[in-house]
Formats: sequence, C-alpha cells, structure tokens
Amino acid sequence: SPLDALADPDGDGLDNLFEYAYGLDPHMFDLDPRRVRPGLVARGWFFDSTVTSITCMASSPPRDCFIFDADVNFPETREPWEGFDARYADGFALSLGGWLRIDTPGTYSFHMASDDGSAFTIDDQRLLNDSGKHVFRWRSAAIDLSAGWHPITLDYFENMYDAGWILEWTPPGGTRAIVPHARFAHLAEEEVFPPNMVWTGPTT
Repeated sequence: SPLDALADPDGDGLDNLFEYAYGLDPHMFDLDPRRVRPGLVARGWFFDSTVTSITCMASSPPRDCFIFDADVNFPETREPWEGFDARYADGFALSLGGWLRIDTPGTYSFHMASDDGSAFTIDDQRLLNDSGKHVFRWRSAAIDLSAGWHPITLDYFENMYDAGWILEWTPPGGTRAIVPHARFAHLAEEEVFPPNMVWTGPTT
C-alpha cells in the first residue's frame, strides 16, 4: 500500500520504496548509497607542548583533514607511521569519524591498543577509553550490535617517543582480528571541509 511504501520501520530515514529500489534491507539501518563514501573522515592536531589527554582535541580546531581508508593497525614505533609525514611523530592527535557496517547481529568484542591515549565510541557510547599518557597496552569491551551501519569515532593522541595504535574485534562466533577497513564509511556531507588527500596506507 502507499502507506507501506512510505514506511520506515528501521528508522534510518529511508522509506521502504527507496530501500526496495536500491536493493536495501528495510529492516536494517542503512545509509543512503548515493551519499556513502569509503573510509573515515580524519582530522589531525599538532602541539608544541606536552600532550596528556585525548581532550587536547577540544582546545583548538584541527590543522589537517584527510580520508582515512585503511586499517587502524600501527605497531609501536618511534618513527612516523607508514604513509604519515613528520608532523605525525610526536605531539599530535587524530580523530577518525564515520560509520561501521555490521553484517551479523550479536555480541562484538572490541580490542584497542595504544601508546599514548585512545578512545572508541560507537552508537554514542564510549565503549573504550584509555586516555592519558601510558605505554602500549590493550583494553577490551563487548557490546551487542544490530545488523546495519553504526556511527563511530576513534580518537588517539601521542605525546613523545613510541607511538602505536591498533583496533581489533572478535565478531560473534568468529576469531579475533584487525577490524577490516572495508567496513568503514562516511557520508559526503561529513566532509565538513575539503580533505587534502585520501590515505590508503598499509592494510591487512
């Protein structure tokens, strides 16, 4: 019926008629495929003084912006991560924002390691928070997720010397592994100012 065609049972802002036309699931939170772009929107900050917390990003606007279309998989090193310039060695922060696609509903465990601080937010819930200056260490937490797209933010900062950042997950019934970058996306309108590059660094 016309009412059914205009219904939006999954609350994603896309009515049944639109989802049918684009081959989407009317019972799964989808993003408008006309606006979806690969990767996460990355913003970078650089500091001349000691950085002690991920809250440093709130003190000033970002000084770099790019599309991060890669795995969050940076083993600890004292050199800039592969693909990053010398500004990303000491005294910097990164925030990656966008969406994570979940195909199978269930309980997901997320595991994040960092030196220095990091945080992971999904569905507006701060699931992992390991802010502050510290050595490379892991933190884990679990969450029940429905199939579909979920908003995420990944924050990180590095003060001095060793820097590392890794994000892994254990899907329901699966094995622990790096979260694949193919599951990340953002919407065109989330590029709040033109990114200066698309970074497609080392992936698994």
